[in-house]
This record gives sequence, structure tokens and C-alpha cells, in this order.
Amino acid sequence: MKLRTAFVSNSSSSSYIITYNDSNVCEHCGRGDNTNFFKACEVATKADIIADREKDIARAKEDIARFSGLAAVDPDALCSRWPSDTTTVGQRLKWAQETVKEEEKYKAEAEAWPDDAIKIDISYHDEGLAMAFESAKENGSITVIESWD
Repeated sequence: MKLRTAFVSNSSSSSYIITYNDSNVCEHCGRGDNTNFFKACEVATKADIIADREKDIARAKEDIARFSGLAAVDPDALCSRWPSDTTTVGQRLKWAQETVKEEEKYKAEAEAWPDDAIKIDISYHDEGLAMAFESAKENGSITVIESWD
């Protein structure tokens, strides 16, 4: 039997793209209904997400150019195994092409989000934060634009 003696993590969180609704902010003091603590969970802003997508697209396009260049010099290269891997150059070319399509689609979706949209992650183990998040959704303090596990 194998015993684990160290911390084990397996990404037990959900991610959300949210915006804050200003209707719950006091016009006199500017305080809200305590939903600003979600900013402590912020992983990325809209601009960060778009920049990451642009980097991923650029890397994939570099791969497409490299793999296409190999195929132009040697058409059999597409069937050749990639060094230190079990995939072929042709498979890697296909993955890079698919990556460009997927990342461009995701980037376009992100560009349509409101400018104040942020990405937050909430651990399944953080019951207090999860309850506050559900409450904020119910009372309209935040709007969830997108979510995934």
C-alpha cells in the first residue's frame, strides 16, 4: 500500500468571469455590500486574459511556421516522430492549427466582456467564500459572465 506523506493537490476549484454591479454601492460613502473581497481572489483582468490569448496564438503560429517549414523541406517530415516524444510532426502541426482557432475564438469572447470583468478562482474547500459568492450572485452584487471547473 502506498502512503502519501506530503500535501496532494488536484486543482479543486472553479473559475468565474465576473463583473461588479454598482447598484449596491452607497452613493455617500462608496462602500458596497462587501463583495469587493472577491478582488482578493482575482486571478486576471480582461486585459490580462486577452494578452495571454495573444501570446498563445503567437506561439502556435510560430509552431505552424516551423512545422510547415519542415514539411516544405521534407514532405516525409509530417510522418516523422518528434524528438523525445511519441507524436509526429504532422500531429503537432494539427494541434498548433487547432490551438490558433480555439484561442482566437476565446480571445474574441473575452473582448466582448465588459471592461471591468475579472477572473476569480474559488476553491471547493473554501465554503465561506463559496457561500458569499452564491449570496452575491443571488442579490445581484455580481454578474457571472462565464464559469468552468
